[in-house]
Parts: sequence; C-alpha cells; structure tokens
Amino acid sequence: MNVSAIMTRDVQACGPGDALAVAARIMRERRCGFVPVVDARRRVIGVVTDRDVCLALLRADAALTEVRVDSAMTAEVHTVRPESTVEDAERTMRAWRVRRVPVVDARGRLEGVLSIDDLARRAVEARGAARGRVTERDVARTLSRIVGPTRVIDVPAEAARVRPRR
Repeated sequence: MNVSAIMTRDVQACGPGDALAVAARIMRERRCGFVPVVDARRRVIGVVTDRDVCLALLRADAALTEVRVDSAMTAEVHTVRPESTVEDAERTMRAWRVRRVPVVDARGRLEGVLSIDDLARRAVEARGAARGRVTERDVARTLSRIVGPTRVIDVPAEAARVRPRR
C-alpha cells in the first residue's frame, strides 16, 4: 500500500517568517501538534511542533506574536513521497524517531502528512484484510521505536538561569 492511500491531505502550513502565533493557531484549529513550514513555492523547508513552540518561547522569554517560526522550526526534515510504501514510511519514522512526516512531491512541495495516527487508523480498518496491510503490530513497533528510550548524548551542562517575572 502507498502512503497516498492513508495520508492526511488537507494540511495547513505556515511560513518561516510567520509569528509562532500563526503555527499555534493552526495547531489549535486543526487539533494537531505539528505544522509543516513551507517557502513561497510550498516546498517543505522545516516543521514546527507544539514542543518546539514551547521551547522557543522559553528561550526568547517573549510572546507568541514576537517570535518567528524559523527560530523554532526543525530544518532537518525527513519526508516521504506519496508513492512510497507505508512500510518504507514506517521505517523512516522509526529511524528518525518521528511521529509525523511531510509527504512531498518530486519537487519537495507539500502534498500531505503521514502520522502515526494515520497508521493506527489504517491498522484498525484493515483488521482481517488481505496480505500487505498495515497491522496493529507494525504500528506498535513503530510507536515503541519513536517513543522508546534513547541514548544520552553528552551535552555540556549550563547552570540553570531563572529570570524573574516582570
């Protein structure tokens, strides 16, 4: 089965120069925690998650309207193509430990998003279906790899700085 069969197609994106308020509004309205970031040609250049928004606001100690998306987004984006198999997409998600991947055309333009939720819904719908389906076991394996324990990376520690409230 191809990614195009189960991906979410009606995806709203934001631009790198938009305020984080734009991304947060999309997340609230669409009930999601992930927004692709696209350039003027709708090519995916990054992604921003609800966690990215929170961390950027903490770093900047500023309001949603004062911080730009490009200061919070992840620019190293792992994508899949609509014609990719679901199994290949799951491997990508497991390898990069991501719950969602933008689906892009040959020119890198956004066509949709494939999420772990899409995989889970397909597994439930396909229960008992023919060979080649997404199974609940596949989804569980992918999710466990994404959220499972990670190796600790040696990062130099900084003294915690707490800024007084204004």
